[in-house]
Amino acid sequence: MIRINLLPYREAQRKAAQRRNAIGAAIGAALVGLMFYGIHGAFEERIEHQQARVDYLKQEVALVDAKIKTISELKEKRETMLERLRVVEELQKDRSQMVRVFNEVSTLMPSGIFLTHLQQNPQGFLLEGYAESNGQVSELMRRLEASPVFANPRLEIISKTELAGLPVGQFKMLVGLRAGEQETSKLQQVAMNGGAQK
Repeated sequence: MIRINLLPYREAQRKAAQRRNAIGAAIGAALVGLMFYGIHGAFEERIEHQQARVDYLKQEVALVDAKIKTISELKEKRETMLERLRVVEELQKDRSQMVRVFNEVSTLMPSGIFLTHLQQNPQGFLLEGYAESNGQVSELMRRLEASPVFANPRLEIISKTELAGLPVGQFKMLVGLRAGEQETSKLQQVAMNGGAQK
């Protein structure tokens, strides 16, 4: 009987199978690596795309914030201008107040009283002058109280002195304005202060 030694053949077959398994494993590993690389690349691309969108949105938000700031500044300027316009309109409505005040003072002044000083302040007007008698000062206060322009006269000081060698009373008096006149006076003060600030 003939004997055939199959050991080298089996050994060769086993080596070929191992080689095939190694090649399959290498191909599988390469495919898995390529797949992971492809997935990683796709995610990287999506992340870069999203980052680009975020950067673009940040730029747009910064532009919108700048526009909002500009709009806020314009609104503030508009409010300031409207307030000034309102003051001017109110002053236009009653710009003859000072004329009325001087006319009223000259009409109300009793004989024997001489004004030396007339000054406007936030409360109304300060009147300073001389009177031949205290009764004339009292009469002036009564007339001011009854006036449609003035209100609440208040005598601050009255003292005896001489003027051109004659005995007289020197007085200082505060007098307020009635409601409508007072509002106009306040507006004039605001307008003068606003003009001074420019």
